[in-house]
Amino acid sequence: MRYREFTREQVLSETVYFKNTDRIPSRFAANLRRLARALPNVDILEPQQTPESDDVVISFGNRGQGLPTAANTIYIGNAYYPKDKQSNMLKGVVPTIKTYTDHTQLDTRRMIAKLRQGERQRGQYINQIPPEAASGDYIYQPLVDIKDEFRVVCYYMNGSYHVSGIYHKSGSNVSFRSIDTQSSAGAVLADTAVKAAQRLGYGWAGCDIALVSNQNRDDINEAIGKLASAGAKLLGKLASINTQDNTAVVLEVNSFPSVTNPAILQDLIDSILSNKV
Repeated sequence: MRYREFTREQVLSETVYFKNTDRIPSRFAANLRRLARALPNVDILEPQQTPESDDVVISFGNRGQGLPTAANTIYIGNAYYPKDKQSNMLKGVVPTIKTYTDHTQLDTRRMIAKLRQGERQRGQYINQIPPEAASGDYIYQPLVDIKDEFRVVCYYMNGSYHVSGIYHKSGSNVSFRSIDTQSSAGAVLADTAVKAAQRLGYGWAGCDIALVSNQNRDDINEAIGKLASAGAKLLGKLASINTQDNTAVVLEVNSFPSVTNPAILQDLIDSILSNKV
């Protein structure tokens, strides 16, 4: 992945500020404070401070305010949709796994139950009906065969979406390997993630995309157009998987991706500084 090279003067003069950190969970705020201490061009914007015109401001909260119109400004957490609403909004835009609010619509021998507003795998049940099923807190999906999984981080700034990094997820502890955004496979992943983030109106998004076996095609909502087939063909080359047997599917788009991985955070900062005006 190629990044712009910065001179010492640029690093010291261009600052990325985090604003309204009091609006996010303390564990995330602590990560941001550590980042601000570690990098000379990152800082926390205090209430009494006014950033320079060429600085970047990443503002938290802003729920219901849409996407920013001010230059060099990014909104995180400006919009949020639970899994069932998100699935309905993305249907036909990008390939997704069919999602139901009633477990009786699925074969319970091959299903996964997820909290509508759960983080990571918290509260998931595989091939079981959760005891809280009647509460409406869960959505239900067919259990599909996932061959590979990717995370794409993108953000909206200065009138358009930008992809800061694409990562191949691997291992039980979810390690990440960076993928060249300029490659043909990277371009498909980036295009898929941006389409999803744009439809949801998220200012910052972590889009999880999986290669799903075409044996599960009946469990997939296809995208309108050629996105699904093109994605499978190109991603098959990248992941060394039979290109005829898999489809690229959006699993979920996080409105507040916890990019605690230092390399992913550095990719984000580099991308923001290269796309500022």
